[in-house]
Amino acid sequence: MSAIIPARNEEHVIARVVSSLAEQPEISEILVVDDQSSDGTVRVLQSLASRVPKLRALDAGPLPEGWVGKNHAAWKGAQRARGDWLLFTDADAVHLPNSTARALLLAASNGADMLSISPAQEMQTWWERVMIPFVYCRLALLYSYAAVNDPRSPAAAANGQYL
Repeated sequence: MSAIIPARNEEHVIARVVSSLAEQPEISEILVVDDQSSDGTVRVLQSLASRVPKLRALDAGPLPEGWVGKNHAAWKGAQRARGDWLLFTDADAVHLPNSTARALLLAASNGADMLSISPAQEMQTWWERVMIPFVYCRLALLYSYAAVNDPRSPAAAANGQYL
């Protein structure tokens, strides 16, 4: 599996996601695609490279017309990935031990070509604790789990934190 992380100005969180992915034996490479960061993201990646042999830092390059930065960075990572499975994840995500093995098992047991999981949210403020559950309830109304999981349904939804 190749893990692909689009990253823009993520110097404070990038080490945590890279470390959590490096501990997953199913992941053979971690591709962090820098999307024109203006902070210390690239510096942090350079310091991690010596300790995390799976890590490859890539530059997304200039944004082509009609593209959104995160989508472009994800596409650039997918083009360079070598794994049979691609895991797209956010720079502020943290992956629990064995989560990749469980995701692959879940995909295989359901014959899935794509799997998206909504991981637990770390909520620090009162507003986050109020709004995040509301957001998930609204999404569940818009994209029913039954319809999204039915191969015959045209409904589709996925979570960019774990795709």
